Amino acid sequence: MNTTDYDFNKLFIATKGGPVLHNGRTLLLADTVAARLGEQFRVTIISTRSQYPQGVGVSEGIEVFGSRARRAVVWEYFSVPPEARSSERSRLPFTFDVTCRNKAGFLSFYNMAEFQGRQERWHYASCVTAEDIPDGRLYHCNDFQPNDDFDDITFTVQRTGNA
Repeated sequence: MNTTDYDFNKLFIATKGGPVLHNGRTLLLADTVAARLGEQFRVTIISTRSQYPQGVGVSEGIEVFGSRARRAVVWEYFSVPPEARSSERSRLPFTFDVTCRNKAGFLSFYNMAEFQGRQERWHYASCVTAEDIPDGRLYHCNDFQPNDDFDDITFTVQRTGNA
């Protein structure tokens, strides 16, 4: 790939959504984490460095903030009380809990960006890198913008036990 061509989506199409290698990094559309029914995870949005609001996407069959859903996005601006969101984008780090509510044996985690009222994921340069940390994973993410800085959103997912 030309180093100025950041259309990772083309590469993911070629691998049918499988991992892609780029400049020594393994890129993923989403990371699958083993999870049992009722198991709880602590997610922390550490930082964001994009002009667009960033979020953590989670699926398939979860509970977050006391509500069950097939999938959910927790946006960085959830860290700010609603009345302050017009003047403040986020207060990071921001931590929230996710509970597995499926019997599939896994949860998927991925990055999201908000652009012109749409939720963007898996488009153009959007993807994640993942590395092991104690009890979980650390993610460095790229949104759809044409670069490979992987600092648009950084977050962790750590296993905390059963809800």
